[in-house]
Amino acid sequence: ARYTCCVYYPTRDEFISSEELHCIAPVTTFVGPVSIEVAINGVVFTEDDVTFNYENCSDAVTGCPGPQDIVFLLDGSTNLDATEFNIQRRFASRLANAFPLKESETHIGAVQFGDASNIRTELSLSSDRRAITTGLEGMEWLNVPGTAIGDAIHMAHEVLMQGRQNSTKFIVLVTNGNEEVTPGTDLDPVTEAKKVKEDGVILLGIGVGADANMTRLKELVTQPVDGFALPIQEFDQLITNIDTIVSSLCPGILSVSPASVCEGESASILVRGHGFHSGELVCKVRPTRVPFA
Repeated sequence: ARYTCCVYYPTRDEFISSEELHCIAPVTTFVGPVSIEVAINGVVFTEDDVTFNYENCSDAVTGCPGPQDIVFLLDGSTNLDATEFNIQRRFASRLANAFPLKESETHIGAVQFGDASNIRTELSLSSDRRAITTGLEGMEWLNVPGTAIGDAIHMAHEVLMQGRQNSTKFIVLVTNGNEEVTPGTDLDPVTEAKKVKEDGVILLGIGVGADANMTRLKELVTQPVDGFALPIQEFDQLITNIDTIVSSLCPGILSVSPASVCEGESASILVRGHGFHSGELVCKVRPTRVPFA
């Protein structure tokens, strides 16, 4: 018989009951009767703790299950013109509405940034669809020179820290230029990005246009950079890429090793992805002594 080991992710770091685990994707196919355990953030769960699904997971939970707090970090500098800023506003509104905006699921906040003295919270974390749409579409353009991305990340982090303890936290940075840092005054973007990532925040960067410094953006975002540093050629293309951006923010598996387990073999399957608190899960496969079919 062939079975598929489904990976589950926790909605919070403390001890997790079976009701709070969600099957998100098929991982590794193996042959024969087995017993399974999954280690999440150092806590090992066996079949005595949770119910495992040994069937194909094509009908598993889709979208973005579990609580998520997302802060949009939007460029309000003179690197944009008025038309581009208006597109960015509509993009932010449509991206927000692509998520399940409910008290128990996705909450959205927004920060607009220019230089270090012009960074403002446009929207505190909320699941109110009407308030989110109104807040994002009604943003007034800062229209100031300078892009203090380090200070902006710091502000977005502060907004996230006002959110729920049990949520997976994201910052979505949109910019079309290089950061402009005043040494000794502005916060260093790499340092601030490192702080938020160490605090468990997933940082996604969207570089728009030919002037976007993708090399720098890749230094800021969550690893692997291919999944979290997204180049977009024109502002007009932001809205057409919403599905791609949503998939980057939803729990997902980026790599699995090994891809299969041979008959009679024990293995620890390492799963790396996003949407997990720790960034990786381990599914330990232990074949039983029951003869293989």
